[in-house]
Amino acid sequence: MNSKKTYPNPFWYLLYIIIFFLFPVIIYFLFRITLNEKVYLMLILIAIVISFTVYFYSQLSNFFTFISINNSKIKVYQLLKFKIYTFEIDEINGYSLSEFYFGTYPHFLKSKSFVIYSKKCKPVEIIKMFNLNYLEVLSEIKKMNITKFGFEPYSPSLLFRKYKYGYLVK
Repeated sequence: MNSKKTYPNPFWYLLYIIIFFLFPVIIYFLFRITLNEKVYLMLILIAIVISFTVYFYSQLSNFFTFISINNSKIKVYQLLKFKIYTFEIDEINGYSLSEFYFGTYPHFLKSKSFVIYSKKCKPVEIIKMFNLNYLEVLSEIKKMNITKFGFEPYSPSLLFRKYKYGYLVK
């Protein structure tokens, strides 16, 4: 079996770095603006910016997930969470095809994805928009003896995505 892997799309990493480093600048300007005002207003604004930063980081850490397939093993890299999972084929319960989008209607950004369900961890989603070489890896997964659960519609919640076939793997 040939080794197949997805690679990070550099555009999204660059955008992430720009936005992530923009938050300290915002805090600095909020501090300068509210320096003459009451201190509690400044603390509230800083708390809001920090909360948004943490939320933004947690969301992006789910999006930047990469995968490699080699000798009937699948490795999943979640770099922003500092996690690497290695699965044997028999540890994977199945996969489903899905779509991912930002915004409701009209969708601001829309991309295809697939979700891998394993016995080791929560479902792992590989999003085409954030991964180069996506189609080659998906075709390799289709060639393996992994159960395909079907198409899974995107159903977001406030913090994390709800997965349709999550009940099959508990």
